[in-house]
Amino acid sequence: LQKIAARELGDASLWRDLISINSLDYPYLTGDPTAVTANVKLYGSQIAVPSASNRTNAQIDPNAVFGVDMKLDGGLLLDNGIGDFVVVAGRDNYKQAIENRIATRRKELTFHQTYGCDIPTLLGTVTGPTATLLAAQYAKEAVLADDRTQAVTTAVAKTVGDVTAVNVVAVPVAGAPVAVSNNF
Repeated sequence: LQKIAARELGDASLWRDLISINSLDYPYLTGDPTAVTANVKLYGSQIAVPSASNRTNAQIDPNAVFGVDMKLDGGLLLDNGIGDFVVVAGRDNYKQAIENRIATRRKELTFHQTYGCDIPTLLGTVTGPTATLLAAQYAKEAVLADDRTQAVTTAVAKTVGDVTAVNVVAVPVAGAPVAVSNNF
């Protein structure tokens, strides 16, 4: 069931959902036809798997799509002056999120191993055309990894001296394109 959950639902930890949906009892699945009951299925039997709901063409508020998060300035939280943190919402939140993703080294966050970008792995290497092209590609991959990104129309990097400037134009799932840049 874990393999089915990983393949069909994208997360092996959702195997218990398959048990619930199919009203299965331990041992859930069996290879012995004599052990089959209404709540124990034979290997190869059909089971119900939840599917994504139908999409609609309803008008979508871009600010609602991109959510709300705490605003960061240089990686630091900001105080709003009344005992709370400053928040960022909508398209500004999306922009902050992809800027942070590009600036964060992939695997830097222990519990979010796929979050981030591989550009920091280029730091300290020989600066040249290959590293510059890789930086642009790494930035594009990082931005596309955000579920709110529909496409990346531009991902360019330019190296001058020991600084590589990366510029990305992302097309979000709602609203106009968003441009971000970062220097490494």
